[in-house]
Amino acid sequence: MQYNLETILTVLPDTAGIVTYIRNDIHGEVKANSVAQPTDILEATVWFQDRKYTILNIYNPPTNNYNPAHLNDIEFHQTILAGDFNGHSPLWGYKDHNKTGEALENISHTTNLIILQDRDSPPTLLHRAHNTLSRLYLTILSSDLHHKHNIQMLDDIGSDHLPILTTLHQPCSRKFERKTRWNFKKANWSRLKKQLIIC
Repeated sequence: MQYNLETILTVLPDTAGIVTYIRNDIHGEVKANSVAQPTDILEATVWFQDRKYTILNIYNPPTNNYNPAHLNDIEFHQTILAGDFNGHSPLWGYKDHNKTGEALENISHTTNLIILQDRDSPPTLLHRAHNTLSRLYLTILSSDLHHKHNIQMLDDIGSDHLPILTTLHQPCSRKFERKTRWNFKKANWSRLKKQLIIC
């Protein structure tokens, strides 16, 4: 399968930036969103089966307090936020809070955005130096997508970070082809009869 690629390469030390792929058979566009710098955000608008989705791919450096002021709506539709937030909260298995974790908790309490990870979710990071497991990567959905998703941890791809695959299950839009049919009620039977007699 072929993909279009969009990246942000950060200038922050010890970070590699973020990447968003959109399959070539899906119409979409990606733009860098700089409202929360130094947090990196790639905002994708994707149209699939006559539906518009907004997907935010987010990387928040561990030393930054993520301020999600750009999420000032109360109600979101067909929206996905995913990425490395570096937010700590007991809600998703940390023993402590940090300001980013508190901000994400606040979003989940004041909007219709739902954080999918909880304290029982599989960890997404093996911190080798401290030999600890954590959930730096979070997936956040608008409530209209909450019961239409599947989330799966993928195998290690050669780093201490484990990727998350989020799949949406939307009903397929069916296009019915109309069959051509004769409307015998509109037929001019007397004219047809005359033409048949002539032949």
